[in-house]
Amino acid sequence: LVGSWHFSEAITATTTADASGNGNNGTLTNGAVITTTGRFGNGCSFDGTNDYVNFGTGALNLMKNTNIYTIEGWFYSTENSNIYFSSSVNANELYLYDIAGKLRVNRITRNKDSNVSVLYNQWQHIALVFTSATNVDIYSNGQYTDSVTVAAPSNSAGSFYLGAYYDGTLTFNGLLDEPRIYNR
Repeated sequence: LVGSWHFSEAITATTTADASGNGNNGTLTNGAVITTTGRFGNGCSFDGTNDYVNFGTGALNLMKNTNIYTIEGWFYSTENSNIYFSSSVNANELYLYDIAGKLRVNRITRNKDSNVSVLYNQWQHIALVFTSATNVDIYSNGQYTDSVTVAAPSNSAGSFYLGAYYDGTLTFNGLLDEPRIYNR
C-alpha cells in the first residue's frame, strides 16, 4: 500500500493524512472540504470550480513507476467532464476523467476512451490496474469492464492531485472517498 486516505479528519481540516504510514499527506486546496456524506463515513467534497487535493511534487510519483500498480476509489460524480485524479510534471502525464459519460485514461499524449460508463448521482467504485507499463485494466463496482493501452511512463518526477487536472483546471464536481494506491 503506497497511499490511503479516509478523510477522517474534522470537517474544518485543511489536510488529509495518509493512513498507509508512508507520509503521502494531501492539502485540501481552493475549497475542497471534508464532508460527513462520504461512502463510508467522511469523504471529500469538490464543487467543480477550482478545488482539489494536492499531494505535492514527487510524493506519489506514478510517472516513473513502470511496475504494476493500482489506483482505486469511490466516486460520486454529479456531471460530465470531471477529472478524477491526475499526476503530472506538466501536461498529459497520467489522468482519469469522464468524457461524454465514459471514462478516459490518458498517459503522456495517448488518450484512450473506455467502454466504462460513468454512473451519475450515485457511488461508483473505480479501479485502474496497471498490468504493465502500457496496459490498464479498468474495473467498475468490482467488475472487470475494459482494458486500454496507454503510452509508457516518462522518467520525470510529478505531482499527484485528486479532483483536478495538473494545473488546477478541469476540476471534479462531486464526492470522493477511500482513494488508495497500491504498488501491485
